[in-house]
Amino acid sequence: MKPILAALPVALSITLLGACAAQLDAARPNAPLNHTICGSNGIELIPAFDSTDLIIFGEQHGTNEIPLFVAEIVCALSSTAEVNLLLEFNSDQQRDLTRFLDSRGSAADKRRFIDAVFRPKDQQHDGRTSVAMFELIDQARQLRRKGRKISVIFFAPDPNEQDFDQSEYEADMARNIRAAVATDRRVKNIALVGNFHSRRISDVGGLKVVPAASLLSDLKTFSLVSSAIAGEAWQCRQDGCGVQPLPGTTEPPKRGVRAFPTNMSGYDGVFSVGTPYTYSVPAE
Repeated sequence: MKPILAALPVALSITLLGACAAQLDAARPNAPLNHTICGSNGIELIPAFDSTDLIIFGEQHGTNEIPLFVAEIVCALSSTAEVNLLLEFNSDQQRDLTRFLDSRGSAADKRRFIDAVFRPKDQQHDGRTSVAMFELIDQARQLRRKGRKISVIFFAPDPNEQDFDQSEYEADMARNIRAAVATDRRVKNIALVGNFHSRRISDVGGLKVVPAASLLSDLKTFSLVSSAIAGEAWQCRQDGCGVQPLPGTTEPPKRGVRAFPTNMSGYDGVFSVGTPYTYSVPAE
């Protein structure tokens, strides 16, 4: 049984205070992302990074732009620090991930990894198994081969366990994230997860499910949600899986991050990719 909650649309109107250093052209739908991410001179992203244990990016699954945004951040941060990148994939697949990260990235290496991790055996492609997500992981692999200290960690629990329910899933996810976070201030921890899981308050529209991020009060966590920008994403909804419209502003805010004065919304801030969302198909 798969998780019933992954990413919820969030309507937010924002003014950005900071900006990512590089302005990159949005990848075309269905096209592999480019590897010009590391042309950045650094990112004026989150001034509070030094005083936090974990930055959580709550995303809309299935876009080209959000994994690219995170890849740019990982590249900039890893130029001066160690980085832990936590991704919402089954933790049981960590061995397949490690083998790929340590590989030369040949066509056979990529094929083996995609077959093992990105082809759901008894679930549907819900946007996490996209070309853009694969490119994010492959970017980390390439940076590691250049000497960057980057760890990629899968933290999602197995959604097919017997007697699965969403509350247990959130609790297990929180435990796995906590175990993966390095509290050494020289290490930057970044998690990319559906924006329901990243909420830091337990009252979510009357739902009785407590999001994973709200169970991490023992960590110094800064949780961001993706801004509501119009476009398309590859997602699963009640009518099936495929290209889905995303409601939101048609004039995207400037690329970057804004912190909220409080987390009454359930988040500490919002991030904008700066362009309309385009969908990223499953990496098959």
